[in-house]
Amino acid sequence: MLTVTCVDTLDGFRDLRDRWNNLATDKGSIFQTWEWCWTWWLKYGKGRKLFIICANEGDRLVGLAPLFVSSYFGLPFKVASFLGTGCSDYGDFLLDPGQADVAVASTLSFLRAWRGWDVLDLQQLPPGSPLFKIETMSGEFAVKRLGQDECYSLDLPGSHLELLGSLSKKFRWNIAYYQRRLKREGELEFRRTSDPEKVPEDIETFFGLHQKRFVSQRKLGRFLSPRFVSFHIDVASEMLKSDRLGLFFLSIDDLAVASLYGFELGGTYYYYLAGFEPSWGKFSVSTVLLSLVFEECINKGLARFDFMRGAEPYKLRWGAVGTQNARLIIERPTPRAGFVRRLIQTENELVVRAKARAAEV
Repeated sequence: MLTVTCVDTLDGFRDLRDRWNNLATDKGSIFQTWEWCWTWWLKYGKGRKLFIICANEGDRLVGLAPLFVSSYFGLPFKVASFLGTGCSDYGDFLLDPGQADVAVASTLSFLRAWRGWDVLDLQQLPPGSPLFKIETMSGEFAVKRLGQDECYSLDLPGSHLELLGSLSKKFRWNIAYYQRRLKREGELEFRRTSDPEKVPEDIETFFGLHQKRFVSQRKLGRFLSPRFVSFHIDVASEMLKSDRLGLFFLSIDDLAVASLYGFELGGTYYYYLAGFEPSWGKFSVSTVLLSLVFEECINKGLARFDFMRGAEPYKLRWGAVGTQNARLIIERPTPRAGFVRRLIQTENELVVRAKARAAEV
């Protein structure tokens, strides 16, 4: 029989680290790791209530719902969401496959008894999430599923040559051509951040390249918030300690012209964001760098490359396959919960429309 408890203190959160990561390494994405959620909470937890639900079989953690509770845009409604919401491309519970159904059922029973929430707003659930079973086992809770972002991923072949061979002839030729061109421009260097002392400097370099790319397109980049920058400096440092950081640079004569920022976990590389020097764009530096990163991942034995959110056309050129994330809204049978759910639905529709318009520009 499972026992369910709630962790709502920083000390309790810290003490979960090893047991949490035992589940996350094999059962979750990089966004469900303890390091990601812990760092996010330290940066974004002010004014919010920690609400981590743990399902245990004896001393063994078999299910974990990494949640927090906050008001909805300052309104007096209590909404429970995933730790990392906003920064994470995927959200989910962490569940031992052999105990998934009973852990979810036990968590729902715990939620029925605890009155500290009106609505669960579970964002960016991947298609295979076991949480969709809640739609048939929720009891008195009303459940609404909404579409969210498209995500793309690629199963990696056994060799880089095999990957290149799967591409169109023109695309394959372009990669080789621009790599030769870059070598004629100066000393070409491909490197991965490995020195803990260089993480802040390398992240700042990446921020700069990412921002230049968007400024050149007259768009806003992701790294305008000092808190967001600080979060990624800290989370990159944490990920490097466990060999999960995948921050890559392409340089010409010691000048960084392109960078790719991501993470590794469970045989998958998670491509978070990229940037490049616009004046070097004519050399397709991002494409050349991405080809080199693919080679690195394949040589390390990784099985999957996850491009994550966004329907950019370049992902299809590499052969990536798309899926769609979903947002699961679970509401109590009360008028106030129904009102919050309608607000969330309206917000989701506006966000989806805004992203569709942005993609057309």
